[in-house]
Amino acid sequence: MAGTPLLGRLTWLAAEVVDVPLTKVGDFYFAGHDLSKRERDLVVDILRQVIRHAEMDVRLSLAERLAIHDQAPHDLIVTLANDRIEIAEPILLRSDVLQDPDLIDIIRRHAEAYQIAVAKRPAVSTAV
Repeated sequence: MAGTPLLGRLTWLAAEVVDVPLTKVGDFYFAGHDLSKRERDLVVDILRQVIRHAEMDVRLSLAERLAIHDQAPHDLIVTLANDRIEIAEPILLRSDVLQDPDLIDIIRRHAEAYQIAVAKRPAVSTAV
């Protein structure tokens, strides 16, 4: 396998290009800076664009941090809630941003592990 070292380098480069900026942008977002609405929207737009290409551990870190953030962008929360269960679980368990229609859609579309995570939420409506 002569291509393995090159593949390894390309994988590392992709991780550096995507994950480091995502981590830094996430850190900036959560650092409590007094951002204007425009600045906050810009940071969220960057997160939206980069998260699709981030490694699992970076997405998990972001999910854990956003799960307790009641002002987290709804579409970003829904994206993470529909990710792999390891990433979705913190959001499904703790995010108040998810509404009943979101939860119903998630439990209909995903495996039992997602249903169990939703059932473990502190409060679940009868509709869910």
